[in-house]
Amino acid sequence: MGLLAIISILLYRNIRNEKRSKDEIVKQKEEILLQSARLEDLNKFKDKTFSVLSHDLRGPVTAITAAMALLDDKVISPEEFTSLTPDINKQLGTLNLLLDNLLNWAKSYMQGTIAANPERTNLNKLVDMNIYLAKDAADKKNIAIENKLPNEAFAYYDPAQLDIVIRNLLSNSIKFTNTNGTISISAIAENGRMLLSIADNGVGMSPEQLNKLFTLSVDNNTYGTGGERGTGLGLLLCYEFIIANKGQISVTSEPGKGSTFTLSLPAGQ
Repeated sequence: MGLLAIISILLYRNIRNEKRSKDEIVKQKEEILLQSARLEDLNKFKDKTFSVLSHDLRGPVTAITAAMALLDDKVISPEEFTSLTPDINKQLGTLNLLLDNLLNWAKSYMQGTIAANPERTNLNKLVDMNIYLAKDAADKKNIAIENKLPNEAFAYYDPAQLDIVIRNLLSNSIKFTNTNGTISISAIAENGRMLLSIADNGVGMSPEQLNKLFTLSVDNNTYGTGGERGTGLGLLLCYEFIIANKGQISVTSEPGKGSTFTLSLPAGQ
C-alpha cells in the first residue's frame, strides 16, 4: 500500500509537471504569435509610411527645388521668383503639417499605445488659438471661421493631442471649402459628453471617400479647392488621438454640401 501511494504521488507530480510544461509551451506560442503580429503590423506601418513619403513629400520638395533651380540658372528673374512666393509658402505649409503629423504618428505608433494625459479644460481657448493660427490660410480664400462655442464648454482631454486634432480638422475644412465659404465651430453638452463640431459648406465627400476616411491609403490623396494637397494621415492621427482620450469621432458629408466632423469627449466633473 505504501509503495502504491508513492507511485500515485509520483504519477500525480509527473502529470502536474507535464501540464505546467504544456501551459508554458502554449504561453510561449501565444507570445510568439503576438510578437509576430506586432512585427507584421510594424512592417505594414513601414510600407504605408514610405507610400505617404513617396507621394506627399516628393511633391512639395520637387516644386520648391525646381523654383530654386530656375532662379539659380537665371531662367527667371528675382522679381518672377518673388511672384512664386505664395505657391512656395503653400507647399512649405503642406510640408510642415505633413511632417508634424508623420512625426507625431510615428512616435505614438512605435510606442505601441498612445498615452494621453487628460485634464478638464475649457475648449474655447484651444478653439480660439487654432482659429488665430488658421487665419492667414482662411483669409487667402476669404473663408469666415465662426466660433459658436458657449462661454463654458468644458471637456476632459489631453490639450496637446486635441490641439493637433483641431488644427488638422480646421486645416482640412479650409482646404476643401471654396472661396467665400464658411466654417462653423460649435459645441453642446449631452449625456455627460461634450460634442465639438467643425462644419463647413465646402465640396463634401462621396460615400466611397467616407468609407476610407480614417485609413492610410495611397489613393487617399486629394486636392483642395485651391490646389492644396491632402492625405488621410492627418485624419488618421485625429482618430487615434481621440480614441486615446476615450472619445469618438464621426463625420457626415454630402458632395457639394460640405462636411461636419464631430468629436465626442468626456465632459469631466
